[in-house]
Amino acid sequence: MDTNVAASQPKAETGVPVPDRRRVYAYLYTLNAGESVPIPEGTNRRSLRASVTYVQKTYGKRFTIRNVGGSCRVWRLS
Repeated sequence: MDTNVAASQPKAETGVPVPDRRRVYAYLYTLNAGESVPIPEGTNRRSLRASVTYVQKTYGKRFTIRNVGGSCRVWRLS
């Protein structure tokens, strides 16, 4: 029987506030129709696509993501 199991259990704490939700791609919410924004090199494309899909479904906005030259851009269509 391992006696160190109880020592490795984390302690429960109360009174710790929950942080606000972080919006990684906050600019998706503020783009107007016809505007585009360059995506920084090294951005996780799956995460970006998931965020675009969420904003499209939740807020009814339309976007497209395209590779331009060696970089990527997001356009707001409507």
